[in-house]
Amino acid sequence: MLDDVVFAAEMTLLEDRFSRRPLTTETKVRYYEFLSQHLTTEEFQVAARVIFDRDQFWPSPQRFVDAVHGNAKQLANAEWVTLLEHMRDGARDLTGISATGHAALRVAGGFKALLHAESDFALNQVRNAFLDAYEAARESKSAAPVLPEAAALVVSK
Repeated sequence: MLDDVVFAAEMTLLEDRFSRRPLTTETKVRYYEFLSQHLTTEEFQVAARVIFDRDQFWPSPQRFVDAVHGNAKQLANAEWVTLLEHMRDGARDLTGISATGHAALRVAGGFKALLHAESDFALNQVRNAFLDAYEAARESKSAAPVLPEAAALVVSK
């Protein structure tokens, strides 16, 4: 659970840094709920420092997570490079590949598809399938919760 005192202090610094009016209580609660689910107190502090030091605009809640863990696209590309290194080394053991990477590779046709790509075009097809599957899996892990049916009102004409 994210320490609420640390959260309040870091958010105040960020409000000051970005010359922003203080956030409403409701907005702070929404940020806190999201960030508590995705970051430890220490990770939040690192993220707040990265955002303070590098960003130009007020961050979304997801930006805090990305500041610490990287975004889905960056992670997918890094794992693809690792897969290519395994392929070049002739390794069958995929150490260093995350569970998300393993799942994305299965969707892309498995290590066999990677090893037996007969052209740059075929390898690029495997790469694109891997990156798409990886990003989709990462995005679904950090997606916003689905609203309960009672709260989801449909306006009809």
